[in-house]
Amino acid sequence: MNLLQKLKTLDQPTHNEQVLIEYMLNQPETFLEFRASELTQEVFVSLATLYRLLDKLGYNGLTQFKIDFAASYKKEHLNEPGRPIDVDYPINPTDSYREMSETLLDIYKRTGTETRLNFDYASFMRCVEMMDQATSVTIYTSSSNIYFARNFKFQMQEIGGFVEVPEDEFTQRIHAANSTQSSVALVVSYQGRSKILKDVMALLKENGAFVILISSKYENPLTAYADTVIYLASLENHYDKVSSFSSRFSLLYIFDLLYSGIFSLHYQKNLTFKKTNYQKINKDLK
Repeated sequence: MNLLQKLKTLDQPTHNEQVLIEYMLNQPETFLEFRASELTQEVFVSLATLYRLLDKLGYNGLTQFKIDFAASYKKEHLNEPGRPIDVDYPINPTDSYREMSETLLDIYKRTGTETRLNFDYASFMRCVEMMDQATSVTIYTSSSNIYFARNFKFQMQEIGGFVEVPEDEFTQRIHAANSTQSSVALVVSYQGRSKILKDVMALLKENGAFVILISSKYENPLTAYADTVIYLASLENHYDKVSSFSSRFSLLYIFDLLYSGIFSLHYQKNLTFKKTNYQKINKDLK
């Protein structure tokens, strides 16, 4: 029984517990954005009522409950009719280009929705504020994720921000060893299989840097070193697949939201800086 069904069939909830359940089921996306105190204020029940309900459902906190709720909601409501799509093997040898294009679009839609359902907006705000105030921001990752890190670095350069993306193992270790309590590190790892990233995160924690882990919802040993975790859509197998269609799109979405948050903190200043610099580069621009 998935979590939504469990909520619908919970045995003898109190009146206030039923109020909470109905709000979760009727306003799922709004519910997922709320912190515990915001949720209870919205529906006029106590925090004790919320945690009593979570305990009845087998949870000792709201964070894991929201992750499982989002997964159940996605499974029950977001699968469109038609041919079932295997995210790992979405294309077939007989598919036309139209079929392939529609399949990929469906994957992107599902990925975007799951990624958004995973968002903890209070945590996102904290990450953006920490990055804005940091003396250094560094992204640690590997493989094709480096290209997405470089793209984020370029976006930040356009508004005068400086982000470092060390690529080889030794340089990553040097950057981590040089980190301080005013440093922010973003570590991108789908399931934490990289030994170098574990070593890097240990150095970062030793130096007191603020560490943001961007990870799938699968078990990841690197979460032990993170101050906060931003979850990717977790629809894919780590390696047994045609390509990383889903996780790649999810990572781009997360980086773009971080950039948008940073841009909006000083919106007019950043907009003026960017436009002025492009006019310096190209005198024909007005």
